[in-house]
Amino acid sequence: MSAWIHFTRKTRLIIFLTIVGVASLLLSAPAAPLSISSIKPYPPNPPPGLPERIVEVNSDVGEILAVDKNDRAQEKLVQPDDVIYLMYIPIVFNQENIGPPSTLKGRVTYKGISEAFTNVELAYFNGIKEVVYDTTVTDAGGNYQFDNLPSLSGDQYYYVRKINYEADPNWLYSWYCTRISATTSDPDLFECDFDFENVILIYPLNKAGIYLPETFTWKKRITVTDSYVFNLIDPSNKNTFFDSNPLGYSDSFYLAGTPSGFTYYKQYEWWVTVRGSNGEGTSHYAYIVTFIE
Repeated sequence: MSAWIHFTRKTRLIIFLTIVGVASLLLSAPAAPLSISSIKPYPPNPPPGLPERIVEVNSDVGEILAVDKNDRAQEKLVQPDDVIYLMYIPIVFNQENIGPPSTLKGRVTYKGISEAFTNVELAYFNGIKEVVYDTTVTDAGGNYQFDNLPSLSGDQYYYVRKINYEADPNWLYSWYCTRISATTSDPDLFECDFDFENVILIYPLNKAGIYLPETFTWKKRITVTDSYVFNLIDPSNKNTFFDSNPLGYSDSFYLAGTPSGFTYYKQYEWWVTVRGSNGEGTSHYAYIVTFIE
């Protein structure tokens, strides 16, 4: 006999007990009795992870009992004169929903409260440029769902995002969920919940000139699982930038000196990125700062 085992995320367990020729075995001459210690599983090398199981057939009453070979409590069922026939029970799992989920969904909140009837976008990189593939509006509970997902190949990807087109200062500038690529298989990445509360920048104020070292501060959001990143960039040259390491649930960053590529008496922009378990957002404002000696 043989066995096929398929493990999928959603399965319906169907156990097939196939006993071939039981009637003929029972009618045949009894074999030499076996002790429980001599019983070996059949086949001798079952697939990895499959429990070794045996079928015990009572020669007097024709009773069939499937037990784990390590279940010593069952030894009392095997009498010295019993004839034991060994056979393998194939366990087959029915395959369903092969491949990644067919929907992308999640929930939008503001300070933990459902953000109802707000726009959410599905962005798609088609291999050449990034476009808005689809849009939807959250329901009264802040829930959204995209069912019309594009097929992916090569370096193509898509992701859920929310942009603060309304310029609401209480909201983040944007939130970007984790990208889904052609090789993404983790079902958890197809569900993106996020909070759109803003990160308020505190110090230094916009257009300030500061001496280094200096501590940059902001007001933390109520989402305690957030991790913050301090960002600094040259707006005239986007290739000159500085990002701190993730700071955890912190409200400040100590800048000891000018980062590599930065100079004095030039305007730069600083802001804060907030990272969640399934994406990241940016503070609504970026403040201008100048380093002075």
